[in-house]
Amino acid sequence: MTKRYFKITKLLPGNPLHDEQGYTDPIEAMKAHLRQKQAFHNSASELAKQFGGVAVNSTGMTRVSLHGVYFDREPDHPELWTKPDPKARFSRRPRAKGARNVKGDELKQAHKELLDRWSKETPEPLELDGQWLCGGYATADLMFSGAGMVVDLEKGELYVAAGQPPERGAEFVEVAGGEYQQAEAATSNQKAADYL
Repeated sequence: MTKRYFKITKLLPGNPLHDEQGYTDPIEAMKAHLRQKQAFHNSASELAKQFGGVAVNSTGMTRVSLHGVYFDREPDHPELWTKPDPKARFSRRPRAKGARNVKGDELKQAHKELLDRWSKETPEPLELDGQWLCGGYATADLMFSGAGMVVDLEKGELYVAAGQPPERGAEFVEVAGGEYQQAEAATSNQKAADYL
């Protein structure tokens, strides 16, 4: 499928960000999404730090979630955690069930507390539909065709490269690939945190 390039100028009725949250400016909607993403990462990092490690997040096509915690060295009571997962940056998660070698009431209580804390304090996964809705797409619209997005927060412009035009309530102008590439180059050094 041939890529086409679109500059998104306004969110319209039919787009959930417009209908449910009142956004008409795609950049303001994107900033709100980026703030949610930043809050998710901060929450995941803080939880992992409390366990003595670093958060390892899993990003899929439709959402970002906390996968586990990476530890530089063995965590307290390693028998309460899964073995390091080499496919997920050697992260660990609390064992769903007590390991067979967990013996004693004190460790069983520690395991129960760990599971309770994990289930209560793990941040809810962040749905990525909000990002693509800023460009007039649902994630499912792009599942098999691929797409790209450039957000120029300094100029307040949002571009999308996709196989089909936006269909989810977005006003747009079709642009040349060169304009999209210029926007990509201009934004390569932008940090979203500077504009939120």
